[in-house]
Amino acid sequence: MLIGSTPQVQQKKNYYHHGFDFPKLKPFDITPNWLLDEELNKLHYADLVSVQSHACNLNLSPKRLVDKEYSGIFNYAYHLDAGKFTNLLSKHAIEKLGVENIKATVIDVSTTNDGYINGVTTEEAGFIDGDFFVDCTGFKGLLINETLKGEFINKGDILLADTALAIQVPYEDEEQEIPPFTISTAQKKWLDLGYRLENQTWCGLCLL
Repeated sequence: MLIGSTPQVQQKKNYYHHGFDFPKLKPFDITPNWLLDEELNKLHYADLVSVQSHACNLNLSPKRLVDKEYSGIFNYAYHLDAGKFTNLLSKHAIEKLGVENIKATVIDVSTTNDGYINGVTTEEAGFIDGDFFVDCTGFKGLLINETLKGEFINKGDILLADTALAIQVPYEDEEQEIPPFTISTAQKKWLDLGYRLENQTWCGLCLL
């Protein structure tokens, strides 16, 4: 997966590529010359140190149909449907690893005299004891904050982007071409990040 831009954005000359491969700087590092030479600086840096940007401009995928799984011509990453991936991991853990999956709502947390969590009480499955608990309740912090009284350390004063919104948008036309890269568009107050899966577009807004 490559980060790129649309042909409409490319025509405006205000875009850049963030490749997934390491810049080709040997046997000659062009970086100092690109920084100092005004004519050379007019060219995109990625075009001089990588072929990935050229593949993006041609709307080409980083791998071919004949390539093996998890391999390709260029480095890339996968975008996954998080919901489907969760179900896949759950199925694998239950069927292959013997994990017991209990879906229940936690209504109370039990601790020892030393303050360690030794169990949770749920609406659907009653009391569940255990030796090790992982808090996956996000900002609610059911175990870490509400039970163990752990302090939430706010870093909002140094974070440039401290708010994010993720949404799923269905395709108007499911036959439309899927770009082989992620498209990120900078706005005045936020960063618009979008990538396409098989049947929908995932959009993310990072507010500044």
